[in-house]
Amino acid sequence: MKKPSRPQGRIAWKIFFSYLAIIIVAMFAVALMISRAIREFHLASLRRELTAQTRLLEPLIAPRFANREWSELDRLTRELAPEVGSRITIIRARDGVVVGESDRQRMGMEPHLQRPEVLMAIHGDGIGHAQRYSTSVREDMLYLALRFEADERNAGFIRLARPLTAVRETLGLIYWEIAAIGVLAALATATVGLLVIRRITGPLQDIRKGAERIASGDLQTRMHACGDRELNRVCEAMNHMADQLSAMLQRERREKTEVAAILGSMIEGVIAIDDRDRIISLNRAAAEILHLEPETVEHARFQAVVQIPGLQEVVARAVNADQPQEKEITVYNRENRHLQAHATKLQGPGEGERFGVLLVLHDITRIRKLENTRRQFVANVSHELRTPITAIQGALETVLDSTLDNRRDTKRFVELALRHTMRFDRLIHDLLLLSRIEQAEGATAKTAAANLVETIREATRLCLEQKPEISSRIEIECPPEITVEINATLLEQAIANLLNNAINYSPPESKVKIVGSRNQSGMAEIKVIDRGEGIAAEHLDRIFERFYRVDQARSRETGGTGLGLAIVKHIAQLHRGTVTVESQPGRGSVFTISIPTAQ
Repeated sequence: MKKPSRPQGRIAWKIFFSYLAIIIVAMFAVALMISRAIREFHLASLRRELTAQTRLLEPLIAPRFANREWSELDRLTRELAPEVGSRITIIRARDGVVVGESDRQRMGMEPHLQRPEVLMAIHGDGIGHAQRYSTSVREDMLYLALRFEADERNAGFIRLARPLTAVRETLGLIYWEIAAIGVLAALATATVGLLVIRRITGPLQDIRKGAERIASGDLQTRMHACGDRELNRVCEAMNHMADQLSAMLQRERREKTEVAAILGSMIEGVIAIDDRDRIISLNRAAAEILHLEPETVEHARFQAVVQIPGLQEVVARAVNADQPQEKEITVYNRENRHLQAHATKLQGPGEGERFGVLLVLHDITRIRKLENTRRQFVANVSHELRTPITAIQGALETVLDSTLDNRRDTKRFVELALRHTMRFDRLIHDLLLLSRIEQAEGATAKTAAANLVETIREATRLCLEQKPEISSRIEIECPPEITVEINATLLEQAIANLLNNAINYSPPESKVKIVGSRNQSGMAEIKVIDRGEGIAAEHLDRIFERFYRVDQARSRETGGTGLGLAIVKHIAQLHRGTVTVESQPGRGSVFTISIPTAQ
């Protein structure tokens, strides 16, 4: 059997000590009542005994009292006292004089008519009793006086007195027994009380521990039935509360996760600012746009963290305005971003309750770059078209001039117009090709498995059809087993463009090598290597832009449109690949197209 543990907690001790105090007080009251009852019982028994003894002594004393045989009475009392076990005193009723005494000399004793027991017998039914301390024998005594009539003229009192020592000793023994029984009863009731308190406080302790675990976040804790109906209801209420809290926290976590996922997936930057100008939260896009660390700036002051005057201004305007505020801002940092900022007040759950500002940042840098690229493209196209149109117009106007009589000059101007017309045609062709490639990038390009070395040879044949004389300058190195998933026409066009550039910008009779291989990542690589004049480092990042030329005059002399490398870049991207360049002035260039191999 499991030993009951010591009750814990202030409530348990309060119940225990209250219970014990009630038991002690009750037992003390019962013991007091019992002791008084026993004392009264003993005294009543003693009085009855003394009364019986006085009535037995009356026939012996009355004749001698009637004859006034005082000496005989005195002797008789001394003889009878040991037999009855009491002090015997004979008192004359007329004057209270003691005429017989068993324990003292009667001659020196004062009248006893005013003794309480005698007075009680006089005014009562002839019997009186009293309990008091006797100065004669120096102890508590019980006195009983009986009035008797010796004859018609003489009456007296027989008084018996017995010490209360025996009563006191008897009561002392009884008191010790009562005390012992009381202690045993207190121990028994205390043990029972501990068990009862344990039964009450044990479930309370379990409820407290369960509540602490729930409060600490362990919402899977459940409390079992506690035994009593009231405590069972408390357990059921705690379990129901834990279920409700668990559901509420799960819903809150799910909503928080969903909000965090939504904010984290947004390309717009979102910053929430409270009414004390402290950042409540910001998403990943906002941190990237403003180059901030979310962990370090959360709960920091917005004005101190984001030191961009335009953003500070739009947030300050939104605090004092009822309508959303907008502003386009250019952030001059590592990348010079263009931002469209929207700031509006954060609405609380209550009507009209506002507690901060929500700032949304749209990164319009790409849009602005595209707009700038479009403007540059239009300007470049206009410039590229104006040059041949102007040349054609000038040549035709000269031919139409009546002063031209020389057929040779006329032919020269017509050939000039034809050359610029052909350049115009190549420019239009390249623009249309570039437009088709860009449109194809947004859709699925039509591809098929092809042998890489055959694709390189076909691109070389395209170049040789226009320039047969360069056949001796081209070298091809490529394993026959490499297969790629490509749009053959477009990839051949890209290789041909790189090959034409290598021929045009290399010294006469210098070799141009085309190398096909597979790199360590499993990508197919097509390298076009020349030993030409090379490209300066400051041009390498821009040579794949439309109409960008390293040498404007040389490019036009060779018939270039300025779109060849841009076409190569878009064809590589269409095949989920890249194009790169490595070059040093005076040592030639290496253009590399990397595309995935066929699965």
